[in-house]
Amino acid sequence: MKQQVGLTTVIVKAVQVPLKIPIYLVKRAYYKQSLKVHPDRVGEEEKENATEKFQTLGKVYSILSDSEKRKIYDETGSSKFNVT
Repeated sequence: MKQQVGLTTVIVKAVQVPLKIPIYLVKRAYYKQSLKVHPDRVGEEEKENATEKFQTLGKVYSILSDSEKRKIYDETGSSKFNVT
């Protein structure tokens, strides 16, 4: 069973950046993390876990890189964005 975690936790763990940073730093952190968790860059036994992490990372990045979504998150801290 998956444990539900808040978006803040996912962002900090997935992208490893503070929440209020410029978009170019978000892009840089996303790129670095995506190289670490990309399913094509891990062994066969780790592919399923890496795929899940990579998909979560993509969802987090889509929120942080979209100014409207990021504004909503920054203002509300809402976990209405389904990233887990």
